[in-house]
Amino acid sequence: MTTRIEAHAHPSLDIHGWTLESGEQRNADTPETFWIPDRKDREALRLGHGVKLIFLIQVEEEDGSYSIDTERMWVVVTESFGGGYLGLLDNEPACLD
Repeated sequence: MTTRIEAHAHPSLDIHGWTLESGEQRNADTPETFWIPDRKDREALRLGHGVKLIFLIQVEEEDGSYSIDTERMWVVVTESFGGGYLGLLDNEPACLD
């Protein structure tokens, strides 16, 4: 899966077939079961650092309908910009052929 997202854009299920779920929101909802690193550590990422992100991926079913699978996958930081990052997926999504 190779998709280049413009630095200012957020991936979209409608356009790209995937998006990212907020780890901060999941942590706020269930802090006792979903840990995330401190903000200062998350904001200090450098090129080459690995991060685990939550992907929502649109998957076509055998009957032609679509469902959304959730996968936590590793991404390697390749660029940083104004408080955001770009990265390269470092594993294969299990939900895709």
